[in-house]
Amino acid sequence: MSEETRMILERLDYMQNDIREMKQDIRELKEDVAVLKEDVAVLKEDVAVLKEDVAVLKEDVAVLKEDVAVLKEDVAVLKEDVRILKIEVKTLREDVDGLIEKTDQLNSRMDKVESAIVRLDTTIENKIWKAIKVTGEGHDFLKMGVEEARSMQVKNEWMEIHILKLESDMLKVKEVVGII
Repeated sequence: MSEETRMILERLDYMQNDIREMKQDIRELKEDVAVLKEDVAVLKEDVAVLKEDVAVLKEDVAVLKEDVAVLKEDVAVLKEDVRILKIEVKTLREDVDGLIEKTDQLNSRMDKVESAIVRLDTTIENKIWKAIKVTGEGHDFLKMGVEEARSMQVKNEWMEIHILKLESDMLKVKEVVGII
């Protein structure tokens, strides 16, 4: 074999080795491409699922927007109701304050009326008692002579009546002056 042939053969061996390595690389690339194709298929499925999820989310967002619009309307109505209630509560407070003031005035007047009734009861009781006493004393005089008793009784009754009137007038004066 000639030197040239041997070199050619050596070169062919290198080339065959290179071709084998290339074939091995091509096989690995084919395997990698197959794996990539599977990954791309999985990604396509994931993207499809994501698209469906996004579509559902868009629908949910649309529903939420509608709900928010309804809630805004409800809040506006509630705000108006609260404003009206505040006005009504303020009016009620003013009315209650007025009623409290009137009740205090009525209580004061009732205290005065009660005091006047007690004084009147006392006055009437004292006068009636005195009138009964005067009448009783008048009956005692009946035992004395009719003429003498009658004249004395009339004088005595007139005097008692006059005294009672003076006592009544004095009580009125004391009330006006503020002693009682």
